[in-house]
Amino acid sequence: MSANFCVFLHIRYMNPKVIGIAHDYLADNQPVKNPKGRLWMNSFHVSPDKGLGVQCFDTKENMANFIPIFKERRKLCNKV
Repeated sequence: MSANFCVFLHIRYMNPKVIGIAHDYLADNQPVKNPKGRLWMNSFHVSPDKGLGVQCFDTKENMANFIPIFKERRKLCNKV
């Protein structure tokens, strides 16, 4: 049996009208396009002002190495 290690990123937009623009900006400006060990990623529009990103990795170590990149991305989100 194998297991995937996943990170869930919940995003809430202060202005629902910019969700499409903000999503495109973040997708185009990802710090790392293909981090080591990432098996897949997906993003969802949950409601007009909420989004959810899911990224799955092959090992816990690869997931842990990617968490600092998430923190940098969060800083980027605050600037948008």
